[in-house]
Amino acid sequence: MLVLSPDDSAIVMVLRTRPGRDPYGVLPGGGLEPDDADPLAGALRELTEETGLGGADVELVTSKVVVEGEQWIFLGRARHRLPLRLGWPETDRDAEVHGTYEPVWLSPRVALEQLGGGVHPRWITGMIAGGR
Repeated sequence: MLVLSPDDSAIVMVLRTRPGRDPYGVLPGGGLEPDDADPLAGALRELTEETGLGGADVELVTSKVVVEGEQWIFLGRARHRLPLRLGWPETDRDAEVHGTYEPVWLSPRVALEQLGGGVHPRWITGMIAGGR
């Protein structure tokens, strides 16, 4: 899920480290679970797990979904710029094996500069850089 701050100055990213890799950023997301009613429900569940933001905290900006292969990106705007916090199951993972997760608000420019284009999924980098 690509979540904008209320004033559109920042996006929610999860900074990741993994053994043997350079740090990189990901949009909050993941796979669908059997209990997810649809892809949007799965995206909102993952958003809550990875950032603490719930469905009531985010307004969908558009009903359109960006789809690339089997990856769906929903665009939302946070109603308030709330502090972000990592939730379960990421908090239970062994950092030495799975690396670390840190949800942050970053300006798109800073996200691209600090991460050297290391924003995942990779195809979203052009959208962020182009302001689309």
